Amino acid sequence: MLPNRPALNPQVREALLIMAGSVPDKGSHMPTGKSFFDKKWLSPNKLHLLEDTPFWDLARAIEATANRLRGGSASLSITSMWSIISRTGMEGRPHDHKGVLSVAYYVDAGISGDHCGGLLQFYAEAGRADPTHSVSPKTGLLVLFPSAVFHSVSRYTGTAPRIVISANLR
Repeated sequence: MLPNRPALNPQVREALLIMAGSVPDKGSHMPTGKSFFDKKWLSPNKLHLLEDTPFWDLARAIEATANRLRGGSASLSITSMWSIISRTGMEGRPHDHKGVLSVAYYVDAGISGDHCGGLLQFYAEAGRADPTHSVSPKTGLLVLFPSAVFHSVSRYTGTAPRIVISANLR
């Protein structure tokens, strides 16, 4: 669980819901325009650069946690950070990220539980049909994983929006 989440989550949630109401869905961050997700709102991928916002504070908390857990002399920094607000039926196809470490942070898990889907799924190798590991979302949960690991999201059937922050660190 991310430190300071009880103070940050309501601020980040409110800011994202306001943004989602005024900024069109980005569609994709891929140069090809291809999206790995359906039935979602996608923010711009520069949230970590918005100083004097709860996103700035969240980015610093994510970097501090990643560097503390990783150890070593080279410090990692966020190179991109975005949000996905999932609607009922949202599903994410298998993909990987660029960077050293990637993050999924659950600002609001929406309706959780295996019966609602929306599991973060990991694959032992690219092209594998079935996931080898799954993570059940919980509000405040920070998941760090190597960027090259293929992952997907099972179909989310909850009726409340699920709000996730994703980031890549180098």
